[in-house]
Amino acid sequence: MMEQKIDRVIPKEKFAFVQKEERIHDEKLKTKSISYFGDAWIRFRTNKSAVIAFSLIMLLLLFAVIVPFVSNYTVAFRDGYYKTVLPKCSWFAGTGFWDGGRNEKQSEAGYQYLNAIGQESGDSAIMSVKESFQDSTGAVYYNLRVDTYNMVGYVYVNLGRYPQKEDGTVLPLLWRVLTVDEDKAYLCSEYVLFAMPMHVNYTEYKTIGSDFGQTELCHYLNGEFAAAAFTEEELSLLQDFETYGKVFLLDSSDLKSKEVGMGVGEGLKAWGTEYAIKVTGLY
Repeated sequence: MMEQKIDRVIPKEKFAFVQKEERIHDEKLKTKSISYFGDAWIRFRTNKSAVIAFSLIMLLLLFAVIVPFVSNYTVAFRDGYYKTVLPKCSWFAGTGFWDGGRNEKQSEAGYQYLNAIGQESGDSAIMSVKESFQDSTGAVYYNLRVDTYNMVGYVYVNLGRYPQKEDGTVLPLLWRVLTVDEDKAYLCSEYVLFAMPMHVNYTEYKTIGSDFGQTELCHYLNGEFAAAAFTEEELSLLQDFETYGKVFLLDSSDLKSKEVGMGVGEGLKAWGTEYAIKVTGLY
């Protein structure tokens, strides 16, 4: 193959002006100027993901602002029952995921306690027994899957506030739901809140007999205590009995009743608050 030499000299006659008379320059853009925020708004509107995310944030903001004005609960409300349970959905029953259960290692006493809850309430607290074994001392243990909704044994609600710490710190009152009858619930304080004699004058108390409504304790519970522990709205929720008012002590039949979880073992034990023990002299 032979190399061909190319003559790169081009005669000037072959060149011609495209535009000889005028200067060529960029055309001026004939549009309105846009501010920085205007440009950002246009970009935002065209981004569907950003619009959806912004809508969700605004919805949550409106929810946070409006709900406190229409809700029956205050921001200080704490549910004494649901704070102890785990997520539960019927779709995942038996899967070990979101079934309201958790794995626990229990002693023989713990196993019997959980088993008794199912026998008394009809709702088993033990979902499954994975295995049982003995340690080197011969003690029996169980690996269980327990239902956190049933193992509580009782349903609890918060209603009212009262001093419960030694320094007088006021905390929400925790009430155990003993029975439910249609739209009414029989509640018992989970803790002993203060110490006070039934009636200071024993001679008078003997003449009163079994009439709790005439005792100084009854007057205190429905007077000073009720005013300190409940708001007017909360007091309106309590049923007022003619003989002993809205707040009273459990009677002897209740203390012996297995239907409300009393009468046996742990059900009879009552624990006092720091305030009751250190300030009012509970022992």
